[in-house]
Amino acid sequence: MNQLYREIISIVVNPPGNLTYHLVLAFSIAAALQSSLNHWRATLFPQVRRTVFGLSLLLVLRFILFILAGVAWQGVINEQTLLSPIDRAFTLLGMILVFWMWVFPEPSRRSDAATLILGLLALTAFTLNLVWWWGQSGLQDYKTSLPGQASEIAAAGVAALGLLLLLIRKPNGYGFGAAMLALLMAGHLAALLLPPEPGDYHGIVRLTQMAAYPLLLGLPQRFPLTQATGQQAFPAKPQEPRRYGADPQLLENLFSLSAGAEPEKLCATLTSTISQAMLADVCLLVSPPDSSGDMLVHCGYDLIREQPLDGFLITDGAAPLVASALSRGLTLRLPASSTSSDIRAFADGFGLPRAGHLLAVPIPNRQGAPQYGLLLLSPHSERGWKDDDQDLLTRLAGSLAHLLQPDKPTALDKELDETRQALMAALSELEELRREQETYLLMLESDRLASESEQLEKELRLALEEIANLKSALYQADQKFLALKHQDKLPSAQIQEIMAVMQDLRRPMASILGYTEFLLGESVGILGNLQRKFLERIRISSQRLDELIEELYQAAGLGNEHAILALSLVDPNQVIDAAIAHASTQLRQKNILLRLDLPDKLPPLNANLETIQRALEGLLQNAGGSTPQGGEIAFSAKLQGDESQPQYLLLQVTDQGGGIPAEHASRLFSPLPHLEQEPIPGTGAQSAELTIIKILIENLGGRIWVDSRPGLGATFSVLLPVASEPVIAGLPPDEDFGDLSE
Repeated sequence: MNQLYREIISIVVNPPGNLTYHLVLAFSIAAALQSSLNHWRATLFPQVRRTVFGLSLLLVLRFILFILAGVAWQGVINEQTLLSPIDRAFTLLGMILVFWMWVFPEPSRRSDAATLILGLLALTAFTLNLVWWWGQSGLQDYKTSLPGQASEIAAAGVAALGLLLLLIRKPNGYGFGAAMLALLMAGHLAALLLPPEPGDYHGIVRLTQMAAYPLLLGLPQRFPLTQATGQQAFPAKPQEPRRYGADPQLLENLFSLSAGAEPEKLCATLTSTISQAMLADVCLLVSPPDSSGDMLVHCGYDLIREQPLDGFLITDGAAPLVASALSRGLTLRLPASSTSSDIRAFADGFGLPRAGHLLAVPIPNRQGAPQYGLLLLSPHSERGWKDDDQDLLTRLAGSLAHLLQPDKPTALDKELDETRQALMAALSELEELRREQETYLLMLESDRLASESEQLEKELRLALEEIANLKSALYQADQKFLALKHQDKLPSAQIQEIMAVMQDLRRPMASILGYTEFLLGESVGILGNLQRKFLERIRISSQRLDELIEELYQAAGLGNEHAILALSLVDPNQVIDAAIAHASTQLRQKNILLRLDLPDKLPPLNANLETIQRALEGLLQNAGGSTPQGGEIAFSAKLQGDESQPQYLLLQVTDQGGGIPAEHASRLFSPLPHLEQEPIPGTGAQSAELTIIKILIENLGGRIWVDSRPGLGATFSVLLPVASEPVIAGLPPDEDFGDLSE
C-alpha cells in the first residue's frame, strides 16, 4: 500500500506525470468557466458575472503555472530556485479566489475589499519569500523550510476561515463549497502533519486539489435560470405557459392615451396594471437613490393577495445593486439568493420571509435620465425572469414616461383649462336645473299615484283571493290522492281526471305569476314598500304552488299503468358513469369523497336508458344532499344469482346523513306528500322526488328499498333484472324478490 501511494505521489509531482495534475485542474476550471459564461448570457445576473471574473483569474494563474512547469522541465529555469515559491504563492492565491467565489456570491464592497487586501498580503509575502529563497537555494528543500511551512499554514487557515463563513452565511449551493474547502484544508493539514515525501512539492496537496477542483462546476448552478416546471415526456410541440395577463401592444397604446390621470391614483393604477400584465406577484414603483443613497418605494401591488402595498424607504444603501442600476439607467435581474442584501431589503420592507427573483427596469424622463424604476418580485411563485420579460417591461417603461412627467403647460393648455372650467360650471348649472325638474315631476307624480294606489290595492286583494282558492283546490286534489294511496293501481279514468285538474290549475297559476312580475316591474305605477312586500310574498307562494303542481302531475303520469317505455339493451357502466358525472358538481362543492366498488364487467340491462339514469342521478343527489361537508358516499354494484348466468344487478348508494328515524320511514316513498310537510330527516331530497324514483324503478321491473343505520347513514338499494329475458315495462317483477320496499 505504501509503495502504491509513493508511486501515485511521484506521478503527480515529477515530470512528465505532473502534466495530469495541471490538466485536471485546468479543465475543471475551464468547464466551470464555460458553464458560467452560458449562464451569464442567459440571465445577466451580477452574481454569475462575479463567478466568471473569479474563474477567469483562477484559470490564468493555473495557465501561468503550467507554462512555468513546462519550461522548468526543459531546464530553461531552475525549478528549485524559482518554481517552488511560485507554486506555493499561486496555490494560496487560488485558495483565496475559491474562498471569495463561494463565500461572497453577492457584490459587497466590504467583502471585496477584504479579499483584495488578503490577496495583496499574499503577493507581498511571495515577493519577500522569493528574495530570501534566492539566496538560500540549494541549502535545503523548500517544503521543509520556514517559508514553505508558512505557506501551507496560510493555505489551511484560508480554507478553514472560508469553511466557517460558509456554514454561518449559508449562501445558495454552499454544500459544494464546503466540501471543496474541506478537501483543500485536509490536504494542507496532511502536508504539515505527515512525514515529507521526496521532492519539492507535497503530493498529498496535489491529490486533494485534483479531487476538489471539479466541485467548481457547482458554482454556476447556485442560481437556476428559471423556476422548474413539470413537462410531459417527449412532447411533440411543447407549449409555453401564458406569461402575460394582457396583450403587450394593447398596454402600450393604453398608456399612451391615458395621460392626465390624477397623481394620487396613478401610482396604484400603474403598479396594478403592470402586475396583472406581467403576471408578477408584486410590482413596485421606486425612485432612484438620492444624494444620501436612500431609495423611496412609492407604492406597489400584490397580485396574489389582490391588494395595494404602501410605500417605504430603503436607507443606508441596503439595496446597492438596485440603486446602482437605477441611477445609471440600467436593467437588473437578481435571483432569489439567500445572502443578497437587495433581496432582503425588499422582503423586510413588506414583512415577507423572502422576495423571490427580482427584475428592475428604469423609467427615463424625456431627457433620457432615470426618473423612476419598476420592480417585479416573485415571493409567492418563485418565478424567474427571462429576456422577453425584461424586453417587454423596458418597452412599457418607455411608454410610461409621459404619464409620470406631464408636459409643461402652454398657452393652448391654459386656454383648454379655462374652457374646461367654464364647461364644468355649465354642467353644474344643468345639474341644478335637472334636480328642480325632478322635484316638479315628483310633485305631479304623487297626485297620480294617489289615484293608482287604490287600483293596485284592489288588484292585490283579487290576486290573494285567487291564490287562496287555488290553494284550496290543490289541497282537495292532495286529499283525493291520499284517499287512493292504498290502492294497488289507480284507475285510468281517475288518472286522466287528476291530470286534467292539474292542467286547469296551471293556466291560472301562470297568469298569477305573469301579473305579479308585471306589477313588480312598476310598468303601471310606482309601488310602495308595503305593496312590494305583499307582491314578493305572492310571487314566492305562487312559484311554490307551481312546483307542487308539477310534482303532482309527474306522480300521476308516472303512476299510470298504461305508461309505455321504450326498452333497449342498456350498458350499466355507461349509465353509472353518466349519473356520477351529473352529481360530481354537487359532490365537489361539499368536498364529498365518492368511493366506487364495481365489477370489471356488468351484463346489459333490458331497460330504458333515460329512466334508469334519472333514478340513479336522483339517488346520488339525495346522498350528496344528506351527507355533511367533507363526508363520504359509497356506490357499489353486485351481480345476484348464478355466477355463470346472473339474473339481477344490485346497485347500492350509502350516505352519511345520520340515518332515517323509524317514525319517518312511512313517509319515505309516500305517493303524494302534504303541502306543509317538513323534509324527511336523513335524506337530501323531497319525499315526492323519492316517490318518483321508486315509480321509475318499478316501471323497469325492479325493486327499491332502504336500510337505515341510526346515527350513521342510510343505504338505498336498487335491484334490476339483467337482459337474459325481455322485461315488460310497467309490470311488477317476479315474487321471488320478496317485499323489499319495506
